[in-house]
Amino acid sequence: ADLHTDPGANHAAIDAQIPHSLATPMQPTISSDGNTIYIPAFGSSRIGVFSRTELEDPAFETNYLPAIQSADYLTTSGGGPSGVALDEINNRLYVTTRFNNSVEVIDLNGALPPQIHALHNPESQKMIDGRPFLYDSVLTSGNGEASCSSCHIFGDFDSLAWNLGDPDNPISTNNQPQPDPVLEIADPTQPFHPMKGPMTTQTLRGLSTHGAMHWRGDRADGFFGTDPCTQPGYAESNSTNAPCDETPAFKNFIVAFEGLVGKNGTILDAEVHQFAEFMLEVQLPPSPVRALDDSLTPDEQAGSNKWFSCGPNTTECVQLDPLATDTVEDCDGCHSLDPLNGFFGTGGEQSFEAEPQHMKVPHNRNMYQKIGMFGVAGNQVRGTGFLHDGSVDTLKTFVSGGVFALNPQEEDDLEAFMLAFPTDIAPIVGQQVTIGPDNFNVADVNSRISLIDDQAGSSFESAVLGGAVTACDVIVKTVEGGVEKGYYSANGGTYTPDDNGPAVTEAVLRAKADPVGDAQTLTYTAVPPGSGLRMGIDRDEDALGNGVETNTGTFIDANDTGSNPALADTDGDGFDDGVEVAAGSDPNDAGSTPAGIPVPLLAPLSTLVLGGGLLVAMRQALRRRRSG
Repeated sequence: ADLHTDPGANHAAIDAQIPHSLATPMQPTISSDGNTIYIPAFGSSRIGVFSRTELEDPAFETNYLPAIQSADYLTTSGGGPSGVALDEINNRLYVTTRFNNSVEVIDLNGALPPQIHALHNPESQKMIDGRPFLYDSVLTSGNGEASCSSCHIFGDFDSLAWNLGDPDNPISTNNQPQPDPVLEIADPTQPFHPMKGPMTTQTLRGLSTHGAMHWRGDRADGFFGTDPCTQPGYAESNSTNAPCDETPAFKNFIVAFEGLVGKNGTILDAEVHQFAEFMLEVQLPPSPVRALDDSLTPDEQAGSNKWFSCGPNTTECVQLDPLATDTVEDCDGCHSLDPLNGFFGTGGEQSFEAEPQHMKVPHNRNMYQKIGMFGVAGNQVRGTGFLHDGSVDTLKTFVSGGVFALNPQEEDDLEAFMLAFPTDIAPIVGQQVTIGPDNFNVADVNSRISLIDDQAGSSFESAVLGGAVTACDVIVKTVEGGVEKGYYSANGGTYTPDDNGPAVTEAVLRAKADPVGDAQTLTYTAVPPGSGLRMGIDRDEDALGNGVETNTGTFIDANDTGSNPALADTDGDGFDDGVEVAAGSDPNDAGSTPAGIPVPLLAPLSTLVLGGGLLVAMRQALRRRRSG
């Protein structure tokens, strides 16, 4: 039978609050006279509307009646309103809705129905389908005010510790291996006790390669069963996979919808699968501490050397090895750093570490986010620090613990390295710089462009990005002859334009900003490797550059196709635009389709840069045609 921790709660009344909630409020906008405030509630798909008089009333919280006040709220159909802009001349509110990636226009006079303007969205369907389960408080909670993102803020963490032990739960099975047989002898694996004590909120980003979840890894056992933690590719050394499977571990969080956010029942099995597919795609950002060229300072390098003191990540310390950082292993012996196989501080195993209960070895990619307890009296930035319960104030304190055999300088070096720990994405990704006639000769601007270009040709390892890749792609945006134009480079040095024109060197491209020449303004951006083609020159990935898709509706030739640069299949006939142009049919006319197998006849853009994409587009188009 169901047991309620609060048997006196009126659950019908709790559920009745859902239509009036304003969960996860975002940046508001205020009318020019200061009398009306519009608050987008990301988790409730509503816009709260309040008057200044209401909010300035000292008795506002006492007098506020959601069931009455919510009559003024505005509901968005797209879900996840993330921002609002007020057009007071036309009395309209423009709302960005993240769940459907659109802009919704609301007529504040109420005379017109909302208008939905869909934005181009390159995301996969599983990202679109799974996102609401992180944020939607109406869908996932008991009273509409909480969601997973209430603690895992935008998929990250809240810097709080929670004691979520449940004495009614049974002791559960723990199949996680330890990273060294010596540890298993010293303290054999323990089952998971339901009274686990306080644990800090962990990030939900970067879960896809690190095995079981929670500080103890206890989601390896749960609602959907017990993971034997024997994934193919796992070994005590030189693993290519964590021992436990991430997907069932994440799906075992299904109990949190009822147990933590108070939903009456839980979401469907199929829905938690959608949530898992979404969340396991979300990654941590590049390290903001690490140098943009991915190099290390002398202190960080010394810390890295100490991390691998017994040798590379496939080398284990020998018994009583004097090179070990503790009595058994070097740091990497437990906190595996092997980017090629997706390990950034953990191989997904557990260790006892002289704690009352075994803990999964955690990753180390976001240590810089946890700075804020300073180990001295006075104001603190955070109430929690490091370790599972947040009780350790600094990394220096952690590595000076009795289990380690380090001198003070080695402790400092390891702290420096951990704060600059690598992530799945190179530090250069996301960097952007604009050059134009006004700053053409500024040294810092030019050196940053050179750095971005150099990094596009630098090697980088990341399992989630495909293994051995480059640090970034580079895209450049400008305006030439009054027309927007893009360039793209996968390896630096040479840049392909979006209009079938010839490739140019980076030097030639940068010279376009010369005030005595073209005097153009160019913006360089380092983007994740593999995404530059889409972001730079072919947004709809149809094997036609943005510059030739003129959106006129009239096909002239391969350099002026008339097709829509934001739609892969402009005329909706089942063939992508690039396939149609290659085969000689009109991408703007559904009655004009390729006959037989398309022949790639595109100009240099497709043959030199988009050849692989064109073949994929052809195969996809043919499959759609045959299945339709």
